[in-house]
Amino acid sequence: MKDSNSANRSRFQFSLRSEAAVFVAILVAAFVLRAALVWLQWNSPVMNFGFFGADSTGYDAIAQSLVSGGGFAIDGEPTAFRTPVYPMFLAAVYSLFGRNFIVLGVIQSILGAAVCYFTYKTAILIFGRASAVAAAVFVALSPDLIIWTSGYVLTEPVYIFLLSAAVYAAVKLIEAESIELSDKKNIGLAALTGLLFSLTALTRPAFLYFAIIAFVFLALKIDRRKLILMIAVFLIPVSIWTVRNYAVFDEVILTTTGGGYVLYEYHNPITTSENGGYDPIDHHPPPPEGATASEADDFYKAKAVEFILENPGREMRLTINRFWNVWRPALAESSPRNAVITSLSYIPVILFALPAILIFGFRDPKTKFLVILLAFFFVFHVLVAGEMRFRYPLMPVFSIFAAAAAVELIKKIRSNS
Repeated sequence: MKDSNSANRSRFQFSLRSEAAVFVAILVAAFVLRAALVWLQWNSPVMNFGFFGADSTGYDAIAQSLVSGGGFAIDGEPTAFRTPVYPMFLAAVYSLFGRNFIVLGVIQSILGAAVCYFTYKTAILIFGRASAVAAAVFVALSPDLIIWTSGYVLTEPVYIFLLSAAVYAAVKLIEAESIELSDKKNIGLAALTGLLFSLTALTRPAFLYFAIIAFVFLALKIDRRKLILMIAVFLIPVSIWTVRNYAVFDEVILTTTGGGYVLYEYHNPITTSENGGYDPIDHHPPPPEGATASEADDFYKAKAVEFILENPGREMRLTINRFWNVWRPALAESSPRNAVITSLSYIPVILFALPAILIFGFRDPKTKFLVILLAFFFVFHVLVAGEMRFRYPLMPVFSIFAAAAAVELIKKIRSNS
């Protein structure tokens, strides 16, 4: 009996070591693929895109201003048009390594590999080790995620990292409450979840609205004291940013003054809200002369709402276009080769994920939380603003469901063979 137990323990330990080796290999592969792309694109481009785009200019300018002591400003003028986390991240990198975009891309590639880690940890809490490994592989090898979690001087690399970490923390908290881990451990986890939610919202403002929905959902699943702590920690970074904005602009600005500008970009008389999968048509009339940042923001919001109310039929067609713009397999301008590569990685994940969401998505609080996340951003990006880049942060969650479906399918095939 002792020999049998020893043999079982030995096999179990070997299995864990083998799994750890596989997981480390996935993380290393994820990092190498992303860092290699960064190096190639900045030295001898292999893809028909650049990592530095129109929006990059604003983030870069604010980061340089922060490093030089000019504050959160562009051309010497304080701004709240951009949320603070990504420019501050850039400023930290510039301070340590100079304004070197290859180094920046390599650091962001580390964050991209960490997305595989958080995807794995989230999936293992819900569907087990086999599904977790499969989900991590999907994220590591996805061409879209390789591109968008590596070299772009845009919010995506940091946002996708923070979002995946926030999702894992929330799922872990739900799990911890359900099995009644020690209050001390749960309290720390609640505080961490609140902090990650706050940093994510200060990277991409749309997450602020999801956070409110998430708090309502979590109020039904966790102890009230922990919920209060989570919200209190969430409010600290948001409050610091709001106080800064009030001190500079004498106006209450929770996240950004760019929301109205973006809303009008997708709801105006000449937009198609399709445009091949990426940017909408830019058509912004100047705000009233002398308008403050908040007044300009309100001006564009009012213009967008006016267009929506006066053109319901057109808005319905634009909504359909936004849906296609977000969920199309590839950009219209993609080469046949790139379109095939993207489609072969994206379409199977979606086709596996959708039935898995219907089958597993409502079976417990952890999966319900993921479904609420997907549903919120699906609705938001169809109704408000839609382009392909907005779906990439959701792909790790889709990958978790897709991996669960793939594992179940393999089990059924094996049991029938």
